[in-house]
Amino acid sequence: MLARTARASGGELEREGWLYCELTGGLRALAEVDGKQVSLHSRKLLSFNRRFPGIVDALAAAGTKALLDGEIARDRSRFRVFDLLYLDGEDLRQEPLRKRLARLGKLPLFRKDGALELVPQL
Repeated sequence: MLARTARASGGELEREGWLYCELTGGLRALAEVDGKQVSLHSRKLLSFNRRFPGIVDALAAAGTKALLDGEIARDRSRFRVFDLLYLDGEDLRQEPLRKRLARLGKLPLFRKDGALELVPQL
């Protein structure tokens, strides 16, 4: 299942087996990374590349081939990643979320002081 918004009321967040992450209210974005080529854009495919060059540079430096789902934080300096949808020629959308997150956590993208942040799942 792909990420979606849940309501705190009604018990949705207490369902057994569910994972969720807290978002900061930033801009929802997808990052298509193919080596040094990066397309950072909205879900409606509006380009964010010019608006957030620091994030684009950090993604290009990763040197991977992936499709990442996340949000650009309110401070506009970080891309907070919460899902891995594609990696090195493999479509991961039908894989269980826990498996995608395990693979995401192993990617050499995230540094404590960097522009890319792995969003913890609760």
